[in-house]
Formats: sequence, structure tokens, C-alpha cells
Amino acid sequence: MNRVLSFTLVALYALFLGSQITEGCLLVPYWQSLSANEFYSFYEDLGPAINQFYTVLTIMAVLITLGVSVYCLFRKRKAFKYALTSTVFSALVILLFYIYFKGVNQSYFQEALKPSYM
Repeated sequence: MNRVLSFTLVALYALFLGSQITEGCLLVPYWQSLSANEFYSFYEDLGPAINQFYTVLTIMAVLITLGVSVYCLFRKRKAFKYALTSTVFSALVILLFYIYFKGVNQSYFQEALKPSYM
């Protein structure tokens, strides 16, 4: 694999990892600081864009790791086991989304988690 392609794939995967860290360390604490009404207003306005952004990045991360795994398998590279491990963990992110976050995000759109006193 040439250096430019390798660098590009690593940079794109790093973008995915950085976005996950950013969401966990910056966005989630910010969202937790908002009142329920402010949060639902924010989520109504920006939720679809945030979901689309993270969907594209997550799919891209899985495709990158899968592509590198296939490349390493056919080229009989020693890095195959590491690439495969990365592919498995990337796929687990998607699985985790469908197990937990998809339902939670949908409840945000439906404002189903609003406190009953509001």
C-alpha cells in the first residue's frame, strides 16, 4: 500500500476516533448542562446533522478497517491480526449504536424523556 493512501486512511480513521472522544468529552457534558427544554430544542435543530455526521464517520471507519484487513489478508502481511482486531472493534461501535443509541436518539426526537412535571 503506498504511503499517501496509508496516510489518508490513518488520517480518516483518526478523524473518527477524535470525533468519538470529542462527543464524549465535550458534547455530552454540554448536553448534560442544559435544561430538558434547552436540550430538546438543541437536538431538534442539530440532531439530524449530528446523526448524519457520526453515521458517515462510523461507516467510513468500518470500511477503512475492513479494506485494510482484506489487503493484509491477500498480501499475507503480519499486520492482518491487528487490522482484523481494528475491524472487529469498529463493527462493535455500529452494533453498540443499534443496541442502545438508536433507540435513545429516537426518544430524543420524540421528546419521550422529558420530565413529567414539564
